[in-house]
Amino acid sequence: MKQNKSYKLPKYEDIFAKFKNNLNEYLQVRNGRDIKSFNFSQKGINDDGFENRLIETGLRPSELLLEIKDSYLRRDYLEGEIGTIDGDEQYDGIFNIALSMLISNRLAKHYIHELEKKNNQDIKTKELYDNKIKKFMSEKKEALVELISSLYIYTETENDNDFFYGHRLDNNGEDTFVIDLPAYGQISVHFGSESNLERVEYLAKQNADLILKRKLKLNQINKNEYDQIKHKSNNYGILPEYTGKLYEHSSAIPLDYQGKNFMRAQKDLYLSKKIITDYNKADIERISHNRKYNSRELYYWAIRSDFSKEQLQQLSEFLQERDTKNIYNSSSKKTSNHQEDLIASDESIAKLINAKSMGRKAVSLTTAEERKAVSKHENSKRLYVLDRRKDIEKDNGQNIH
Repeated sequence: MKQNKSYKLPKYEDIFAKFKNNLNEYLQVRNGRDIKSFNFSQKGINDDGFENRLIETGLRPSELLLEIKDSYLRRDYLEGEIGTIDGDEQYDGIFNIALSMLISNRLAKHYIHELEKKNNQDIKTKELYDNKIKKFMSEKKEALVELISSLYIYTETENDNDFFYGHRLDNNGEDTFVIDLPAYGQISVHFGSESNLERVEYLAKQNADLILKRKLKLNQINKNEYDQIKHKSNNYGILPEYTGKLYEHSSAIPLDYQGKNFMRAQKDLYLSKKIITDYNKADIERISHNRKYNSRELYYWAIRSDFSKEQLQQLSEFLQERDTKNIYNSSSKKTSNHQEDLIASDESIAKLINAKSMGRKAVSLTTAEERKAVSKHENSKRLYVLDRRKDIEKDNGQNIH
């Protein structure tokens, strides 16, 4: 695959214009009440069993629409080719691209849903929706390319500790892009397929190479810096693995609005008079031990509080350790407390065998070696139960189903 020689780097003003049009379309097809309901639905329990009570739902629908426009469209001043402007401006540009990616994804999903739920549509409407889906899926992919290349250039030439992002597999094993967008929340989108992932990575790498050449020509980097960054991208790629945990499986419409839920958590979790940029590893560990909030809520609060990449990585490690320990302790306690009942009745025996479901919940929090140990433990437990069933049948002459 070769890059078109006439290809030009995208400009921030063009990216913003497209983003603004798409946001306006989204706010036309999804009113304030719809979006409020959508955001409210994200408060419920996620795939790992965690709710998020910190998501703000106090705004009235009309207030929510105004807040979305202010939160999403305030960075309208950027001009120039991506990756080649002042570092602070590149930082703001990354927000525009990330939010543009999210809205394109939301619009594509909206029209997919409309197409699926209306079976008796006329051919013209179906054609319109098909074209809309193709358009917004294409623009989502385009935004992914721009975002990954922009993040790489920013990380390598400006600041490598502002954005925690990368590729990871979700709980269903699907390729996903995740970014903890400061002050907004965790945003994730699917690549759609392995071939799409490869295509996006390839185009993002070409984009990054062009930005580097442009920066060299503009004397923003020297030849030695150019060679080092180019060597790194050629050998290791430009899309890192996201080592955090995916808590927000559906990003909804996140805002940098600080309502009463966030302010209450802020009061509970602030450590003495320290500002967040001064939080050290010990401070972050203390936050991870807070029992008033679950891991999903603590991580959400940290992103909204503008934790750095390093701070988020530390918190994520502490929280995953906490959750793994909680799952194992819960599993052991359940097995110990009900051992006699499990042998005595059919219903209790089923409960013991079904304790394996707790192991499945722990999969995303454990290493391969830990999962092997759990599997071995569960198999031994199952064999024990089956042996006891045989003993009971032999002693009592009963059939246990």
